[in-house]
Amino acid sequence: IAVILLGVGFANYDDGSSKNLTGYTCSPTKLSNVGTQTITVSYTEDSITKTTSFNVTVEKAKLTSISVTTKPSKTTYTVGETLSTSGMVVQATYSDGSKKNVTGYTCTPTKLSTAGNQTITVSYSEDSITKSTSFNVNVNTKKYTVSVMKREGIASVTGGGEYAPGDKVTIKAVTESGYTFCKWTSNKTNLVPDSENATYTFTMPSESVTLVANVKVPSKVSMPDLRGKDYQSAKKTLEESGLKVSLQSAYNWEVSPNIVYAQSVPAGTSVERGTQVVITY
Repeated sequence: IAVILLGVGFANYDDGSSKNLTGYTCSPTKLSNVGTQTITVSYTEDSITKTTSFNVTVEKAKLTSISVTTKPSKTTYTVGETLSTSGMVVQATYSDGSKKNVTGYTCTPTKLSTAGNQTITVSYSEDSITKSTSFNVNVNTKKYTVSVMKREGIASVTGGGEYAPGDKVTIKAVTESGYTFCKWTSNKTNLVPDSENATYTFTMPSESVTLVANVKVPSKVSMPDLRGKDYQSAKKTLEESGLKVSLQSAYNWEVSPNIVYAQSVPAGTSVERGTQVVITY
């Protein structure tokens, strides 16, 4: 009995009989070309091989979804920063079950203008099909700097640091003994006015500011003891105290050269600023 005709999975024999088949082969089995593709079916029996064929339509696998398999390296931002996708991996899944990493996706938003946990939408299009996924980033409120400085007569200042706009900021100045606080002076009085309060509370603006603590300059000063100092140091001390200096050089065998041994105003005397003081060395 010889095979005379082969259908797909069905054989007719020369004696008029027929039967369903198994054990046939199909080629190709991997459908790698888009379009109409011919499949050849072969069956062998008693050393006789017969073939037939049929056509199939092969369509391109369609995009079904995308996912972020690796988040960007940076996921924490400050308000106003721009999103970075460096390090991010986006994977596409297709209707045939295949997957691949893709580029050319878009992210929205890219300007991170709202504080808090923010959702970033990732979209990717292929063959007029668009799929989206998302991931979250943390956006912190932008902070600005309060710098506090002090003039002569201020022992310490506190309260400087980093603050968010709208925060309540309290700065404090402590004077040295014998000085009276005058005021805080601001480098941006349109945002943070000057204040005569040593403890000063204000609302943080959306800019960095610098405030300087100042004391009231006393009209009188206590005369320092200059004896035993070299005359240049003594002169500097008087000038820093707001006093005028007159230098007088007179040899004194009991005192080393250039060392002050006399002053026209005794130490401890209260004198007006601008008073002329003669020092002898």
